[in-house]
Amino acid sequence: MATTLGELFPALNDCRPKQKEKQKPPRKRTSQIIKDIYPEIESWSDFFVTKVWFHWLQSNDQPLTEPTERDERFPVFLVETIRQQMVETGSWR
Repeated sequence: MATTLGELFPALNDCRPKQKEKQKPPRKRTSQIIKDIYPEIESWSDFFVTKVWFHWLQSNDQPLTEPTERDERFPVFLVETIRQQMVETGSWR
């Protein structure tokens, strides 16, 4: 004797919607990871932050990877790069 609807109407077992697979949360962009570690550059454009990060890695002969922890050499590099640019344009006094 059938006791459940699934047993009474076996064809209905195949018509229920399939369970959605759990989706992975979206991955953070490189610029967002950098801005989380270095909040002082939060207002900078994403493109510029990523570009200067990869330029810093190349300048220090490091592999092109996303940061996992704060490295105090990066802010020093930023200040030096900005100062150099200002000297070249004549803005530094």
